[in-house]
This record gives sequence, structure tokens and C-alpha cells, in this order.
Amino acid sequence: MKRARMTEWFSPLELVRHAPDVLVSLLMGRRADPRLVEALAVPDAGVEDCSRDEADQPLQEIWLDYVADSGDGWDSTYAVASAVAQPALTLRDSKGVVHPTDRGSVLVFGGDQIYPSPSRKRYKQKFVRPFETALGWTESPHPKAFAIPGNHDWYDGLVAFTRLFCSRDWVGGWQTPQRQSYFALKLPQHWWLIGTDVQLGSDLDQPQIDFFRRVADEMEAEDRVILCTAEPHWIYAHLYEKYDKDVYRESNLRFLEEEILRKGKKHGGRVEVFLSGDLHHYRRHESAEGKQKITAGGGGAALHPTHGLDVSELSDGFRLKAAFPPKNVSARLTWQNLVFAVRNPTFLSLRGRFAPRARPSGGGVLPRLGRCVFRLGPGLPVRFCPVPPVVRPHRFRRRLCHRRFAPRRVSAPFAQRLPEALRRGVCSPADSRLEELPANANRP
Repeated sequence: MKRARMTEWFSPLELVRHAPDVLVSLLMGRRADPRLVEALAVPDAGVEDCSRDEADQPLQEIWLDYVADSGDGWDSTYAVASAVAQPALTLRDSKGVVHPTDRGSVLVFGGDQIYPSPSRKRYKQKFVRPFETALGWTESPHPKAFAIPGNHDWYDGLVAFTRLFCSRDWVGGWQTPQRQSYFALKLPQHWWLIGTDVQLGSDLDQPQIDFFRRVADEMEAEDRVILCTAEPHWIYAHLYEKYDKDVYRESNLRFLEEEILRKGKKHGGRVEVFLSGDLHHYRRHESAEGKQKITAGGGGAALHPTHGLDVSELSDGFRLKAAFPPKNVSARLTWQNLVFAVRNPTFLSLRGRFAPRARPSGGGVLPRLGRCVFRLGPGLPVRFCPVPPVVRPHRFRRRLCHRRFAPRRVSAPFAQRLPEALRRGVCSPADSRLEELPANANRP
């Protein structure tokens, strides 16, 4: 099988090819939620106990690996897979302190395991093969892998995701024992790891809520929780909640933390670590009480910047403690945008066109101009200004009087508001029909 290249995000053909997948997934997610079918198929799903060894003796420690936003291309995915496959890694921090680490007994995939949209072939080519190459076989006790779906995993209604991760199969040398798109792991030393499936609309379905209520009933009062979610809601709420409170909010996380996990029969557990991907960089925020909110989307997808909009302080007193890449490095990398046209030549072949109907006093119409505004997010308009089209006077005059494109009424005041250069291009001084049309002319 051919090794996959990185996704060409600025290729018009790539964007058009996967637009139907996005549209269908939105409709399916709202009208035919596959998580409801999962709950019916596996009504007895329970907690995965990772707190004991094969001899049923309690473990004193456990190593966890976390990978989010992988499956974009062979090279980057294999680079990450080969790191988590090593039996031991010795790491050195910025202060020169050496930290020996072991391969995790549990590998958690934090969402978006495939790009740009899922299929059985694409999962195999971009995700499974790199991990199989990095670690094709393991001795007992075998490490286990668990996964939560991100928005890109949802673009086929979780069909390929469920086939890979919820069938008790293998990903390379890792077992995949989970049976649903969400899970709960009991860890040593009174720790738990909760993996949620928030679908495309940051939504928790009722069977998932019931499942986590049963999990909370098993937690002791002193238990602590690592809560994994596919999106860093704390970042999105801080940046975009003022634009759309229904989409960008932390209410689902608070509901899960305060109304479910903390209200078990034994008083439940408290969330100490929030862990997510989706943004392809690393950020760690910490509260005065020591709680952590970590964004770790460095699984191999295209790098996202850490400079720009200010996220140094979030709600509830969380402050930024670490980021990778550092802000100065992130800002320096953006200078590569100067060669954007060289790296993405097909994107510049697009010609943005739109035809707004302006209605100043008396009515009127504007011609099509060569400018298009793409909205990448709330409050983030980006203007794409290609070469403007040539204004052809005869075409424009016909369009003014054609009922498909414009109202039949064009007033003298509006014609006078047209820019001088545009009026000269539309009609010559000898052709003054625009000015001669009265403001109260009836539309036939």
C-alpha cells in the first residue's frame, strides 16, 4: 500500500471532494445519532479495570501515552508512533533534568485519528500501517489502546471508527478492548480516566450520561479523574463564547463534572486534569488549586500557532504555564507564509465571486466584484482578493435589466453614488440611460 502524503488543505479539489462528507455527517449526527445504536448493542458496557496486573494484584503505578490529531500523513504519524512504541525513552527538559519514561500500559487516542475524512482504506493507510510498522507485535501483558472520536472521525457517522476501535481488534501491538465510542478506565492510586464522545455539536447523549452515572457510583470520595474530550472547550469558550454561546461553551464539561461525576453514591470523584487535542500544539493551564487543563494535539497533523489571540488567563483562575512551540518560535514560523503561493499553487486558481443586491434609496443593484469574504470562525473574517474580473459594459447593462440578476428599477440617486471609474466603465457619457430612469419607476 502506498504511503500517504500529508493532506493538502489548500487544494480546491481536496476541499470539494470532502465537502459532501461534512454535510452528510451534520445531517446524520442530528437525525440518526449512531451512539444510540451503540448503547442498544452494548447495554452492559462497564469500567475497564487497569488498576490490577494479570495476577489480580493492585498496581502501584501506571504509565499512560496520549496521542491526538494523528493520521494526517505517513511520515508524521510514524514519527509519533515510533516514539510511543519504544520500550523506554529518556527525555531532557529545558532545565536539563533527565526523565526516564516507559512505554504506556495504556495508549489513549484523543480524537481526529484520520484526516481529512474517514474511510476504511484511509484509516488503514494513514493510521494503522504507521503504528503497525512502529510496533507490530508485543509480549504479554499487551498494552491497550482506547480512542475517542473527533470531528474528522465523525464525518462518516463513526462507521470506520467503530469498526477499528470498538471490535476488540488490534492496532499494531496494542489491543483495543473498548466497545463504545466512550469509555471509563479505573487506574491505580485512586485515579480514573474518562473518555467522552461529544459528537459534532459538543453534545452528550442520554445513554452516555447514564453510563457515566454508573461509573460515578463506583468512585470513592477521594478519587481523582482525568477527563479526556475531543475539543478544548476551555479555549473555545474563552475566545468565541461572546459570538455564539450555544456552540462555544463549557456547560457540558461542567455538567459532567458537577452533576454526574461528583454526585455518585459514594460522593464520586473530582476532575483534576482536563485533557484534549483538536488544536495542533501544546498548552497547559493551571489553577491555584493545582488543576490542569491541557491541550495536546501534537499527534502529527499540521502545526497550529500558539501566538495571536490571548489565552494567558482563562475563567476560574486558570493561567498559562507552558506552550509548544513557544510564542516567539510560533511567530517566526509564520514568515513561511511568504512562500504560500509556491507551496499551494492550486489555491490561487480560485476566483472569489459574489453578487450582493444593494438597495439604497430608490433601489438598485451592484455589479459582481472580484472579492470574496471567507469566515473562518466567529470574528475572524479573512478577505481573499483575487484579480478582479474585467467589467464589460454590455454585459453589465444587460444584467441591470435581467430579472434573474437584478431588480428592474435603478434610480438616479443610486447611479450617482457609483464610483466615477465604475460609471465610466459601465456607460459612456453619451449613454445616460441610468440617470434618466426615475426613482419611482414601476417594475413590470
